[in-house]
Amino acid sequence: MLQPLRTSLVIGSLTLSASFVPAQSLPPTSPSELIRGLREQGLSDLALEYITENSSSWSADLKKEIALERAKCRLELANTEVDDGNREMQVSTAKQEFQEFLAANPNHPRASEAAVSLARLLTLEGKGELQKAKRITNEAERKKAAARPMKAAQVVPCSSGWISE
Repeated sequence: MLQPLRTSLVIGSLTLSASFVPAQSLPPTSPSELIRGLREQGLSDLALEYITENSSSWSADLKKEIALERAKCRLELANTEVDDGNREMQVSTAKQEFQEFLAANPNHPRASEAAVSLARLLTLEGKGELQKAKRITNEAERKKAAARPMKAAQVVPCSSGWISE
């Protein structure tokens, strides 16, 4: 009599506890999904390392997609970078990669995403220039430096036609 009750309680508690366990996500089905997932989880450095180690074996179409993901990873790293020199390097590299992607793939389904990311990058670049200007103590130099973010915030010309002055 006690045995069926115990079995029912165990099954009930297992069922109840299983309902509180979050569903495990499926593993990525392609390298671009893996890279995107790493980037979205804040692991852009790991995503870049994965790209560097594995990109030689990927198809040309996949390499186009990965070029955009690489630039987006660099932009994410630049957003979290505290060192001005490292941030400027990441921003500069990402800017070049976005522009190259847009120039080489103007009709790619993700071209508009690249253009928006480039706009985000230009905003980040302008913020960096403004931070530099705030640290200058000489008033004349400060005014000169403060004018630079306006120049950085202007839309950059791109041969794809997505971005123009």
